[in-house]
Amino acid sequence: MIKNSNLIFAAVDGEKRLIGFVRVLTDFAYRCYLLDLIVDPKYRGKGLGRALMKKVLSHPQLKRVERIDLHCLPPMIPFYKKFGFRPDKLGIVRLSRRINRKKT
Repeated sequence: MIKNSNLIFAAVDGEKRLIGFVRVLTDFAYRCYLLDLIVDPKYRGKGLGRALMKKVLSHPQLKRVERIDLHCLPPMIPFYKKFGFRPDKLGIVRLSRRINRKKT
C-alpha cells in the first residue's frame, strides 16, 4: 500500500510512534485521490488531522492538480468541507475540491 502511493504524510509523537497518517494517489496533473486519513484516537481533537490536510493541500507537487477527490463516512463531511471539499452532484459521499479552474 505505502510503496505504491505517490505521497505519504505522517505524524509521530515524541517517541517516534505513528499517530497520524494520510496517503495520496495522483497523476500530478489532473486528479488526486486522498486515502486513509487516520489519526490515533488518543490524539483526535488536537488539530492533527487538520495539520495533515494542510500539509497535503499545500504540497508543491499538488498545487497544479486540477481536482482532489476522497471518500468518507457521512460524519466526516463537515471536517472536509472546512477545506473546500463538496459532495458530488448525485449526493454520493464522494467529496471533491477543485484546485485550478481552467479558463474557457
